[in-house]
Amino acid sequence: MKNYKKGSVVPVLLVVIGLLIVGGGAYLFTQKIKTVKVTDIVPSGVASTSVAIISGEYIFSDMTGLAFLHVPNTSTVHYDTHYFFGDESSVLQTDVQSQIVGDLSPLSDSCTLSVEATVEIQNPKLILHGEKRNLKEYRATFLRLISKGKVYDNCAGDGGVVTKTERK
Repeated sequence: MKNYKKGSVVPVLLVVIGLLIVGGGAYLFTQKIKTVKVTDIVPSGVASTSVAIISGEYIFSDMTGLAFLHVPNTSTVHYDTHYFFGDESSVLQTDVQSQIVGDLSPLSDSCTLSVEATVEIQNPKLILHGEKRNLKEYRATFLRLISKGKVYDNCAGDGGVVTKTERK
């Protein structure tokens, strides 16, 4: 009678050692991953009473008197954010607008003007969630303009399509 089990000890031992190595590596990898919970905080991760530096596009319209800093969604926050400056009674914050925009104005009533800007704000307070929870609006105290970049005209065309054109 032949003994077929004689040569099977080494392969079984190699499989067990391999499983231990793979399992141990997976365990160590998962222990290094930290979960971050996103709550109703300023998207940059600062508490609502602190000072924050944020970047986005300052958008305003002469016709509607609406002005805000638009911060598009990021990889950790799945909604766009709008920051309004000043108190509830002032829709168009002229001091902020004069610092960011200067004497520029939209091309026409059907256009808005947007300026890339980095600003310092304080005390952002959540005022509104969007209908589909993909937009959050904050009212904050504007402290200062840190930098500004390109200027764009956003004009509505046929079928409501908005064309964004860089102003030279």
